[in-house]
Amino acid sequence: MLTKALTCAYVLVVAVLACGQPLSPLVASLHLANVGTPQDLQDIAQTISTVSRIRVTGVDNATHDIRVSGSAEQIELAKWLVSELDQSTTAQVQPNSTKHEYLMPGTPAEVIRVFYLSRSETPRDLQELMTLIRAVGNVSYIYPYYSRGALSMRGTADQVGLTGWLLDAMNQPADVQAPAPPISRDYKLPGCELVRVFFLGRTITPQELENITPALRSARIVRSFHNSQRKAQVVRGTPTEVAIAERVIREGR
Repeated sequence: MLTKALTCAYVLVVAVLACGQPLSPLVASLHLANVGTPQDLQDIAQTISTVSRIRVTGVDNATHDIRVSGSAEQIELAKWLVSELDQSTTAQVQPNSTKHEYLMPGTPAEVIRVFYLSRSETPRDLQELMTLIRAVGNVSYIYPYYSRGALSMRGTADQVGLTGWLLDAMNQPADVQAPAPPISRDYKLPGCELVRVFFLGRTITPQELENITPALRSARIVRSFHNSQRKAQVVRGTPTEVAIAERVIREGR
Protein backbone atom coordinates (compact mmCIF):
# COMPACT_ATOMS: atom_id res chain seq x y z
CA MET A 1 0.00 0.00 0.00
CA LEU A 2 2.87 2.35 0.91
CA THR A 3 4.66 1.61 -2.37
CA LYS A 4 1.48 2.35 -4.32
CA ALA A 5 1.00 5.68 -2.49
CA LEU A 6 4.60 6.73 -3.18
CA THR A 7 4.23 5.80 -6.85
CA CYS A 8 1.06 7.96 -7.13
CA ALA A 9 2.81 10.89 -5.46
CA TYR A 10 5.76 10.57 -7.84
CA VAL A 11 3.46 10.50 -10.88
CA LEU A 12 1.67 13.61 -9.60
CA VAL A 13 4.94 15.53 -9.18
CA VAL A 14 6.14 14.52 -12.64
CA ALA A 15 2.81 15.56 -14.15
CA VAL A 16 2.98 18.98 -12.54
CA LEU A 17 6.55 19.54 -13.74
CA ALA A 18 5.67 18.31 -17.21
CA CYS A 19 2.92 20.90 -17.45
CA GLY A 20 5.46 23.61 -16.72
CA GLN A 21 3.61 24.85 -13.62
CA PRO A 22 5.89 26.31 -10.94
CA LEU A 23 5.64 24.75 -7.49
CA SER A 24 5.79 28.21 -5.89
CA PRO A 25 5.12 31.75 -7.17
CA LEU A 26 7.91 34.05 -8.25
CA VAL A 27 8.64 37.23 -6.30
CA ALA A 28 9.85 40.62 -7.52
CA SER A 29 10.48 44.11 -6.19
CA LEU A 30 9.40 46.94 -8.47
CA HIS A 31 11.05 50.33 -7.92
CA LEU A 32 9.26 53.57 -8.82
CA ALA A 33 11.33 56.68 -9.45
CA ASN A 34 8.68 59.36 -10.07
CA VAL A 35 5.91 58.87 -7.52
CA GLY A 36 5.26 62.08 -5.62
CA THR A 37 3.25 60.91 -2.62
CA PRO A 38 2.49 57.72 -0.69
CA GLN A 39 -0.99 57.85 -2.22
CA ASP A 40 0.56 57.71 -5.71
CA LEU A 41 2.46 54.59 -4.66
CA GLN A 42 -0.71 53.02 -3.26
CA ASP A 43 -2.66 53.85 -6.44
CA ILE A 44 -0.06 52.16 -8.66
CA ALA A 45 0.10 49.16 -6.31
CA GLN A 46 -3.69 48.79 -6.51
CA THR A 47 -3.58 49.18 -10.30
CA ILE A 48 -1.00 46.39 -10.50
CA SER A 49 -3.09 44.15 -8.24
CA THR A 50 -6.33 44.82 -10.15
CA VAL A 51 -5.07 44.66 -13.73
CA SER A 52 -2.31 42.05 -13.37
CA ARG A 53 -4.33 39.96 -10.93
CA ILE A 54 -1.09 39.52 -9.06
CA ARG A 55 -0.57 39.49 -5.30
CA VAL A 56 1.00 42.68 -3.90
CA THR A 57 2.88 41.56 -0.79
CA GLY A 58 4.21 44.93 0.34
CA VAL A 59 4.54 48.64 -0.36
CA ASP A 60 7.56 50.55 0.97
CA ASN A 61 6.88 54.29 1.10
CA ALA A 62 10.50 55.04 2.09
CA THR A 63 12.18 53.30 -0.85
CA HIS A 64 9.26 53.59 -3.32
CA ASP A 65 9.24 49.84 -3.89
CA ILE A 66 6.28 47.52 -4.53
CA ARG A 67 6.77 43.82 -3.83
CA VAL A 68 4.73 41.32 -5.82
CA SER A 69 4.31 37.56 -6.02
CA GLY A 70 2.93 35.65 -9.00
CA SER A 71 3.67 33.95 -12.29
CA ALA A 72 6.35 35.11 -14.70
CA GLU A 73 3.67 36.49 -17.04
CA GLN A 74 2.02 38.43 -14.22
CA ILE A 75 5.33 39.93 -13.12
CA GLU A 76 6.17 41.02 -16.67
CA LEU A 77 2.80 42.75 -16.90
CA ALA A 78 3.37 44.41 -13.51
CA LYS A 79 6.74 45.71 -14.75
CA TRP A 80 5.09 47.09 -17.89
CA LEU A 81 2.45 48.88 -15.84
CA VAL A 82 5.16 50.47 -13.68
CA SER A 83 7.07 51.65 -16.75
CA GLU A 84 3.82 53.02 -18.19
CA LEU A 85 2.55 54.86 -15.11
CA ASP A 86 5.75 55.83 -13.30
CA GLN A 87 6.60 58.81 -15.48
CA SER A 88 7.56 62.37 -14.72
CA THR A 89 4.67 64.83 -14.49
CA THR A 90 6.22 66.73 -17.42
CA ALA A 91 6.26 63.67 -19.71
CA GLN A 92 3.97 63.99 -22.73
CA VAL A 93 1.66 61.07 -23.50
CA GLN A 94 -0.64 60.41 -26.43
CA PRO A 95 -4.18 59.74 -25.16
CA ASN A 96 -5.93 56.51 -26.19
CA SER A 97 -3.00 55.27 -28.28
CA THR A 98 -2.22 51.61 -28.92
CA LYS A 99 1.28 52.59 -27.78
CA HIS A 100 -0.13 52.15 -24.27
CA GLU A 101 -1.31 48.58 -24.92
CA TYR A 102 0.00 45.24 -23.69
CA LEU A 103 -0.97 41.79 -24.96
CA MET A 104 -0.74 38.91 -22.49
CA PRO A 105 1.25 35.93 -23.83
CA GLY A 106 -0.99 32.91 -24.28
CA THR A 107 -4.21 34.87 -23.78
CA PRO A 108 -4.87 36.64 -27.10
CA ALA A 109 -8.47 37.36 -26.08
CA GLU A 110 -7.30 39.75 -23.34
CA VAL A 111 -5.86 43.23 -23.84
CA ILE A 112 -4.33 45.57 -21.26
CA ARG A 113 -4.60 49.27 -22.06
CA VAL A 114 -3.74 52.47 -20.23
CA PHE A 115 -5.90 55.43 -21.22
CA TYR A 116 -4.71 58.97 -20.52
CA LEU A 117 -7.40 61.61 -20.43
CA SER A 118 -6.55 64.83 -22.23
CA ARG A 119 -8.82 66.91 -20.04
CA SER A 120 -7.87 67.91 -16.50
CA GLU A 121 -9.71 65.48 -14.25
CA THR A 122 -10.40 65.66 -10.53
CA PRO A 123 -10.31 62.37 -8.60
CA ARG A 124 -14.11 62.50 -8.42
CA ASP A 125 -14.40 62.96 -12.21
CA LEU A 126 -12.04 60.05 -12.85
CA GLN A 127 -13.91 57.86 -10.39
CA GLU A 128 -17.22 58.68 -12.08
CA LEU A 129 -15.82 57.82 -15.51
CA MET A 130 -14.45 54.53 -14.17
CA THR A 131 -17.83 53.63 -12.68
CA LEU A 132 -19.52 54.44 -15.98
CA ILE A 133 -17.09 52.24 -17.94
CA ARG A 134 -17.54 49.36 -15.51
CA ALA A 135 -21.30 49.55 -15.81
CA VAL A 136 -21.71 50.19 -19.54
CA GLY A 137 -18.81 48.06 -20.76
CA ASN A 138 -19.08 45.22 -18.22
CA VAL A 139 -15.42 45.87 -17.39
CA SER A 140 -14.28 44.17 -14.17
CA TYR A 141 -10.58 45.01 -14.12
CA ILE A 142 -10.04 48.78 -14.21
CA TYR A 143 -8.38 51.23 -11.83
CA PRO A 144 -7.46 54.94 -11.87
CA TYR A 145 -4.11 56.61 -11.30
CA TYR A 146 -5.22 60.06 -10.25
CA SER A 147 -1.90 61.90 -10.50
CA ARG A 148 -1.57 61.14 -14.21
CA GLY A 149 -5.27 61.22 -15.10
CA ALA A 150 -4.96 57.60 -16.24
CA LEU A 151 -7.28 54.61 -16.33
CA SER A 152 -5.70 51.16 -16.64
CA MET A 153 -7.92 48.28 -17.71
CA ARG A 154 -7.90 44.64 -18.73
CA GLY A 155 -10.56 43.19 -20.99
CA THR A 156 -11.46 41.92 -24.43
CA ALA A 157 -10.68 43.89 -27.58
CA ASP A 158 -14.37 44.83 -27.78
CA GLN A 159 -14.33 46.15 -24.21
CA VAL A 160 -11.16 48.14 -24.86
CA GLY A 161 -12.68 49.56 -28.05
CA LEU A 162 -15.85 50.65 -26.25
CA THR A 163 -13.85 52.17 -23.40
CA GLY A 164 -11.75 54.22 -25.80
CA TRP A 165 -14.88 55.42 -27.59
CA LEU A 166 -16.61 56.37 -24.33
CA LEU A 167 -13.59 58.36 -23.14
CA ASP A 168 -13.35 60.15 -26.49
CA ALA A 169 -17.08 60.90 -26.40
CA MET A 170 -16.86 62.17 -22.83
CA ASN A 171 -13.95 64.45 -23.70
CA GLN A 172 -16.41 67.29 -24.33
CA PRO A 173 -16.79 70.64 -22.54
CA ALA A 174 -19.58 70.32 -20.00
CA ASP A 175 -20.81 73.89 -20.54
CA VAL A 176 -21.78 73.53 -24.20
CA GLN A 177 -25.44 74.35 -24.84
CA ALA A 178 -27.14 71.27 -26.24
CA PRO A 179 -30.00 71.77 -28.72
CA ALA A 180 -33.35 70.02 -28.56
CA PRO A 181 -33.23 67.12 -29.24
CA PRO A 182 -29.96 66.55 -27.35
CA ILE A 183 -26.73 65.80 -29.21
CA SER A 184 -26.06 62.05 -29.26
CA ARG A 185 -23.33 59.65 -30.35
CA ASP A 186 -23.65 55.93 -31.08
CA TYR A 187 -21.31 52.96 -30.76
CA LYS A 188 -22.32 49.67 -32.40
CA LEU A 189 -21.52 46.61 -30.31
CA PRO A 190 -21.08 43.07 -31.68
CA GLY A 191 -24.50 41.49 -32.04
CA CYS A 192 -27.61 43.63 -31.89
CA GLU A 193 -26.73 46.12 -29.13
CA LEU A 194 -25.50 49.69 -29.27
CA VAL A 195 -24.40 52.36 -26.80
CA ARG A 196 -25.69 55.91 -27.12
CA VAL A 197 -24.43 58.99 -25.28
CA PHE A 198 -26.87 61.89 -24.89
CA PHE A 199 -25.28 65.26 -24.13
CA LEU A 200 -27.90 67.31 -22.31
CA GLY A 201 -26.22 70.73 -22.14
CA ARG A 202 -25.42 73.23 -19.44
CA THR A 203 -29.03 74.21 -18.68
CA ILE A 204 -29.93 70.85 -17.16
CA THR A 205 -29.82 70.90 -13.37
CA PRO A 206 -28.16 68.19 -11.25
CA GLN A 207 -31.59 67.12 -9.98
CA GLU A 208 -33.01 66.85 -13.51
CA LEU A 209 -30.03 64.70 -14.49
CA GLU A 210 -30.53 62.49 -11.44
CA ASN A 211 -34.19 62.02 -12.36
CA ILE A 212 -33.48 60.67 -15.85
CA THR A 213 -32.10 57.28 -14.78
CA PRO A 214 -35.13 56.25 -12.67
CA ALA A 215 -37.44 57.48 -15.45
CA LEU A 216 -35.62 55.25 -17.92
CA ARG A 217 -35.74 52.29 -15.56
CA SER A 218 -39.47 52.80 -15.21
CA ALA A 219 -39.54 52.33 -19.00
CA ARG A 220 -37.57 49.09 -18.51
CA ILE A 221 -34.30 50.57 -19.75
CA VAL A 222 -32.10 49.08 -17.05
CA ARG A 223 -28.63 49.78 -18.43
CA SER A 224 -28.59 53.55 -18.23
CA PHE A 225 -26.09 55.69 -16.36
CA HIS A 226 -25.40 59.40 -16.14
CA ASN A 227 -22.21 61.42 -15.91
CA SER A 228 -22.73 64.57 -13.89
CA GLN A 229 -19.48 66.30 -14.87
CA ARG A 230 -20.25 66.00 -18.62
CA LYS A 231 -24.02 66.34 -18.09
CA ALA A 232 -24.53 63.25 -20.20
CA GLN A 233 -26.74 60.17 -20.11
CA VAL A 234 -25.40 56.87 -21.44
CA VAL A 235 -27.70 54.03 -22.54
CA ARG A 236 -26.84 50.50 -23.64
CA GLY A 237 -29.42 48.26 -25.26
CA THR A 238 -31.07 47.10 -28.45
CA PRO A 239 -32.01 49.73 -31.08
CA THR A 240 -35.60 49.55 -29.83
CA GLU A 241 -34.55 50.14 -26.21
CA VAL A 242 -32.30 53.04 -27.20
CA ALA A 243 -35.14 54.60 -29.22
CA ILE A 244 -37.41 54.35 -26.15
CA ALA A 245 -34.68 55.95 -24.05
CA GLU A 246 -34.38 58.85 -26.48
CA ARG A 247 -38.13 59.46 -26.32
CA VAL A 248 -38.09 59.45 -22.51
CA ILE A 249 -35.16 61.87 -22.42
CA ARG A 250 -36.82 64.23 -24.92
CA GLU A 251 -40.08 64.20 -23.01
CA GLY A 252 -38.24 64.83 -19.76
CA ARG A 253 -36.72 67.97 -21.21
